[in-house]
Amino acid sequence: MVKLKFFGFTLAEVLITLGIVGVVAAMTIPSLLTRIEEKVLINKLLEVNSQLVEASRLMIDEYGLVNTYSEDEIERRDLFFENLSRHLKLSKCTWKTCMNHPYIPAHDYKGSSPGWRFYNDAFYLPNGALIFYTATFNEPCNISKDASRGSGSCGFFFVDVNGRQKPNTFGVDTFKFQVYPDGIVAAGGPKYNYWANAFYECLRGAAGDYRQSACCTGWVIKNKNMDYRRCQDLSWTGKTRCTK
Repeated sequence: MVKLKFFGFTLAEVLITLGIVGVVAAMTIPSLLTRIEEKVLINKLLEVNSQLVEASRLMIDEYGLVNTYSEDEIERRDLFFENLSRHLKLSKCTWKTCMNHPYIPAHDYKGSSPGWRFYNDAFYLPNGALIFYTATFNEPCNISKDASRGSGSCGFFFVDVNGRQKPNTFGVDTFKFQVYPDGIVAAGGPKYNYWANAFYECLRGAAGDYRQSACCTGWVIKNKNMDYRRCQDLSWTGKTRCTK
């Protein structure tokens, strides 16, 4: 008669294995969820950028260059959004209903910043994204969006691609766009322009002005990643993806 031998694991071995699996899961699942969240936000930004570019083109075709709307900075800003809304279906809302929450820099990992608050009216896009802006468009407004260098934009605004939903963080769900007389430019792009080429400010994150800590827009649109959240050695002419 052949005697069969059965092999198994002891309870201690099973517990050790489960412990190892748990540790690995705890290390990898948060990172995976972050990547999934980023992918959703990247797709939202790409959609918003496409809408803004097309709407601004139609607006300029119909109403002319932005710097011709008015010599008064505040009136120019208001007319810009009024004219843009005719091609973008913007829904205006007050700061009390739309903006009554703080925004923080992307690299404020410890949450030490009290956050920036904005006291302006804002606009909802049909997809739920929120457009808001500073008090005035107080820049020179005298160079083309295709200019190679120098400051001369009309002003800027921000887009929170998932509306009031958290994290309300610059460079994660909130991005900056620069307005020029002949169109809109995603801040932090590869061109050498004083305002547009501000990706180094995106890498600095919490350091400096909140307006610059939102300058990750062009990078996300071009490279389809938010790897600046994980490494600081990225550049337009070199490394474009973090290896971590």
